[in-house]
Amino acid sequence: MKRFNKLLSLIMLVMISFLLTGCSFFPIGRTETLKPESTIDYNKIVSSIYSDVYDKVERELYDKLYEEVKKEFIEGTVDIDEIQNRIIRVASSAQEVSIGVSTMVVNALGEEISYATGSGVIYLRETLTNENKQYRYYFFTNEHVVEGGTKYRATFKDESYIPATLVGSDKTTDIALLYFDSDREYSVATLGDSDESKIGEIVIAVGNPKGQTLYGSVTMGILGGKDRHLIENNVTNVIVSYLQHDAAINSGNSGGGLFNLNGEVIGINSVKYTSSEIEGLNFAIPISVAKEVLSEIKTTGSYSGKISFGITVVSIKDLTQAGREEYLVPDTVTSGVLVEGVEEGKSSEGILLKNDIIVEADGKTIESTPDLSSVLSSHRVGDKINVSVIRSTKNEETGEITSEIVTVEITFKR
Repeated sequence: MKRFNKLLSLIMLVMISFLLTGCSFFPIGRTETLKPESTIDYNKIVSSIYSDVYDKVERELYDKLYEEVKKEFIEGTVDIDEIQNRIIRVASSAQEVSIGVSTMVVNALGEEISYATGSGVIYLRETLTNENKQYRYYFFTNEHVVEGGTKYRATFKDESYIPATLVGSDKTTDIALLYFDSDREYSVATLGDSDESKIGEIVIAVGNPKGQTLYGSVTMGILGGKDRHLIENNVTNVIVSYLQHDAAINSGNSGGGLFNLNGEVIGINSVKYTSSEIEGLNFAIPISVAKEVLSEIKTTGSYSGKISFGITVVSIKDLTQAGREEYLVPDTVTSGVLVEGVEEGKSSEGILLKNDIIVEADGKTIESTPDLSSVLSSHRVGDKINVSVIRSTKNEETGEITSEIVTVEITFKR
């Protein structure tokens, strides 16, 4: 216990320094270059403190971890000012590569009839001509930011903007790719490896809550989970496993970057849970997923990898008694996923029926909607799987409900 208390004291000291730093945001500027002779990997140090404790490493490793941190922290290799300055530099560089995204719907008369804003990250620069230094900048955002738009803009801190072109987008991963051309040299983000990120790692979110009003806002938190599946009531929407974090994001942050302490993008902020009973549950699309999607969209204009059942669903455990009666759910059924509707032209049309209760898919037991999302995330267009459902029918004359287990084969489409 004494060992743990010593380690906990160090963790709290480092944490306080981070939280104090999180209250100070500096203007955008060029990122300072770290001294070449520096061998300190701040991301590794901080991640080891949080992640190793989180993972509950074997007791004999606590002393070793404590001594390593104590040596670097107390003997002067790492100090509070260095840690603070590191976060300031990362926040500043993250602001440099982050932009605003404006989406307009324009009618036949050229009038803007609706307008939406979000965030984006510049991640690729290509040279168009060397003579007059013309560049093409590619940036990503969420599909739901550009959905339905006819005109787009990349917007900047000084309220200037550059017209942007939509290359393509994918609804099932909620990713969109756009570009703009300019003779100015803008900073470009480094894409990290979200697969290597660890729970407990410090993360920084940059975006534009409330649009231009709070442009380039920076918030900080920790990575609270990986491989989170968030199908709520609609399987036809986003099918992706998320990074969960508690760096504050709000309306307008959609499409903005989630950065680690090495200044690398590890996610694209996409979803926030809003409830009077829930705080700090924010979700980002892993950059490992985004890289594949963005690459294919850039090459072909679309993404063919992700699929959907083409159904709307709700977990049985979330149904009220009235709902159970409406959807003919047998009294003995306490888990599974209820099919509320089937989309025309999609994978499940003519195969799954309204009121079916999915209890098994691809050999895996389905107890709730996240289980179904997990199955989807491992398949691509053209794959076939078996799905077992409880199918109930009601005799209109007698009111009697009969149920049977039915197994069907589904071929995945877009």
